[in-house]
Amino acid sequence: MAEVDGNLVSAGFGFGFGWVHTQSDEAPRFPSFYARYERGVLEVGGVGILTVGGQLGVHTRSHGRRFSADPVEDITQESWTKLYLFPTVVLTFQDVFNGLPSEMELYFGLGAGVMLDVHTQRTWQTTDFNNDFGFGYNVFLGVRYALTRNLGAFAEFGWGTSVINVGVTISL
Repeated sequence: MAEVDGNLVSAGFGFGFGWVHTQSDEAPRFPSFYARYERGVLEVGGVGILTVGGQLGVHTRSHGRRFSADPVEDITQESWTKLYLFPTVVLTFQDVFNGLPSEMELYFGLGAGVMLDVHTQRTWQTTDFNNDFGFGYNVFLGVRYALTRNLGAFAEFGWGTSVINVGVTISL
């Protein structure tokens, strides 16, 4: 699917921690959502295609706690949301693994950029916000399978935004 001067748009869900975590193991983990754009810029001889682009994503967790038997006054609801925007570089290995079906391609990618971390804590009396900008990263190894000429599915394993990502890729 990756080609020089070609455009790919991917959207998917991620499962697992990455750097998206909280200090409480009680909080349910919701899948992260992200979208990535890639543009093929260079054919790397004997290896494949180098693409550059960007990735935008969001991950959230929340939970409620009761600290005493009082049903009203002692409930705390907390939520964490991480928003991130990364430029990315992806190397698609099209010419290295000749035994793979022609519809399948392996790739390795890196991304690094800004991350907004929003923590909200609500009690029956107050709502507190704690926002923080920071640095985030994403490192991943994936496989893309072309279902048609312009539509594919992908799966990734990595560290950063989430551990396992799955989704669809559209070639524009």
